[in-house]
Amino acid sequence: MKNHLLAEVLIKLKLLKFLNLVFSFKINGKRFKFPIINLIGFQNLRELKKGRETHLDKIIAEIFLKKTGAFIDVGVNIGQTLFKVKSIDLSRDYFGFDPSPSCCFYVKKIIKINSFENSHIIPVGLYNSLAILKLFTKYGDDDPHASVIDGYREKSFYNAEQYTLLCEGDFLLKELKINSISIIKIDVEGAELEVIEGLKNSIVQYKPFIICEILAIKDKDEMAHHKKNRVNRLEKILKNENYLIGRIYKNNKIVILDEIDLYSKPVESTFDYLFVPQAMNKFFELFL
Repeated sequence: MKNHLLAEVLIKLKLLKFLNLVFSFKINGKRFKFPIINLIGFQNLRELKKGRETHLDKIIAEIFLKKTGAFIDVGVNIGQTLFKVKSIDLSRDYFGFDPSPSCCFYVKKIIKINSFENSHIIPVGLYNSLAILKLFTKYGDDDPHASVIDGYREKSFYNAEQYTLLCEGDFLLKELKINSISIIKIDVEGAELEVIEGLKNSIVQYKPFIICEILAIKDKDEMAHHKKNRVNRLEKILKNENYLIGRIYKNNKIVILDEIDLYSKPVESTFDYLFVPQAMNKFFELFL
């Protein structure tokens, strides 16, 4: 709380953007550090004030007990998931991908000041092919709402854009010589389908658990039909590979679904879904 108040005062005085500061905090009993560099990373401090999201912590911990292999973080942003992973298993191989150069620069600083081993940031977005697309942003260089999908939100929502490089996930994982995967986490603001398509061979080969954020479709969304079709295609790919669907709740609960729910948000539910290989279907029993 004191750290947050200090940063708020510095912002009001218009000084924080001129300073590079380092703050410390605890996750799951382990102490880590994070910097604020030209305002990038300030959201980490805000999350500490309002209460860090913890609904993925137990899920990740239980998966790590049952499955070896690297953690693939698609959509690193400012390192929120990196801290979760390292608080649970400090030695776990971590590979993070993000199309934002600023986010990649920032998270590399996190890795350095915490002396994280087996942690790698690749400054490229994952996609189903090699492509150069516009990255749309609204809230600065570390915007968690940044998207490469034109039309995912109304054009008026964004106020900046930059070109960014995207690559097929299967190609990159092969080049990185990753030969075992425990979890793939996907948070890419509308590009979930392309990410899954680009990782299909790796999914077939390694059968990882998949954590994926899929936002609900809002009322009067002109792109609703198009968005629904895209989610249906994603769902079909994973069902064809014998994956089961669960919706993650904030109270350490997972509700098994027949299909992804795009139109409702039950109490305590999140927009995070867990896709579990059929062979590991008893995993859900830990969170019923």
